[in-house]
Amino acid sequence: MPNKPSTKPPDAPRLVPGLWFRRNPSRNEHFVARGAVLLFDGDLREVISYDPGAEADLLEEFSDIGALAASGDGVQYAICRFAEKYGPLGYFHFHEQPVAGEPIGWTEAHARGVHAALRLRALLDGGQDRETRKYLDTIWDGPRFGECGRTRPLKFWSAYRDANAVPQLALQVICHLVSPNIEGLRWALSESSGSPRLEMRYGALLEFIYWQVAQRVAREGRVKICRNCGNVFLTENVRAEFCLPLPGATFSRCRSAFNNRMHHKRAKKDLRK
Repeated sequence: MPNKPSTKPPDAPRLVPGLWFRRNPSRNEHFVARGAVLLFDGDLREVISYDPGAEADLLEEFSDIGALAASGDGVQYAICRFAEKYGPLGYFHFHEQPVAGEPIGWTEAHARGVHAALRLRALLDGGQDRETRKYLDTIWDGPRFGECGRTRPLKFWSAYRDANAVPQLALQVICHLVSPNIEGLRWALSESSGSPRLEMRYGALLEFIYWQVAQRVAREGRVKICRNCGNVFLTENVRAEFCLPLPGATFSRCRSAFNNRMHHKRAKKDLRK
């Protein structure tokens, strides 16, 4: 059991614009107390900075927490592992009073919102209006979603709520989930190596994650639902149908499992003839 961290968190380190911070890998022990992931022990010497934009799996791993939230299995463990790898989401950025950790429920609500936005985009791209309507019914005025430093149920007035305009309603829901969480982003022009550079500045990793969501859902064919496992995955290949291969692999495990299942299904059908 790691030593209990101080209840008084340190000030956030001064960062180069565009960078975030996490604990040194040798000191990345996090645990849950009073319903929050405790992230710091007050020693800023153990904090290192990194570029979230260079982390290819950041968005998908956070979305996966939202998928787990639907079943309730392993959410707390997944949140701790995410915090170890990427650092805090920035709960302190949305609150004037000092905070010692990030509430599990708050993190889960935001992960649920990210996952919902990506899944809806994938369903829309697939033209699956019936499945989209079913999914909207499961999230409407039910589970809580994140809006900056607070959580709330998904419920707002919409002219499409009781109509058959499923795509329009789904897009409104996506905007409702994402827009409030990127309003705090700022753009600035800075000098870099003798040239001007336009850079985005954010006060919380959470804002950067939602910006990635906004970029994905604004373009068609960049979010998919795997034909084998049903999970959401991100890709630049508009023809992709299965989860991407694991690092170091050349073939998707989901594609292999799907092909094997179809092969056995055809074999059984041939035996019946």
